[in-house]
Amino acid sequence: MSNRPLPSALPLLTSALALALSIAACGGDEQRAAPTAQIPLTHQWNVPAGASLFTKNSLGAEPTAAGDVMMQAMPNVVYRLGERCKGDPAFAKVGALTIEAVIDNAAAQDIAVLPQSSGADCIRGAVAEEVAKEKEALSGAPPAKILLHLEHTPG
Repeated sequence: MSNRPLPSALPLLTSALALALSIAACGGDEQRAAPTAQIPLTHQWNVPAGASLFTKNSLGAEPTAAGDVMMQAMPNVVYRLGERCKGDPAFAKVGALTIEAVIDNAAAQDIAVLPQSSGADCIRGAVAEEVAKEKEALSGAPPAKILLHLEHTPG
């Protein structure tokens, strides 16, 4: 047995931990920033807790002018989405989700909902049907890519 001291692994472990944390931080920032960086949220509305699952709501549209027409329908769509999905366990505590979609002639397509959860699956499955119910309100809207950021509060 040798009496030589073992080389310290602390500098190597510290470097590996710093690298892992920086990689994790970058991945998380990209996932959070990507949806809102593309389309500015130009329209907001609030609903009292208990009146709807979604209490703080924001809408952005591209082209921007489409947001004004979309606001004639989106509060109704968001309310009905909340009614359809409020029993999902993902909505049992305060949180938020983001919906991206393309709306053309009251038809929603290319629908994405983040973060992923059973609640997001419920919302994704209902968006097209709920938007289609707003055909009259959306009749003057140009084709648009929309972004909805919805904060939920259990009732």
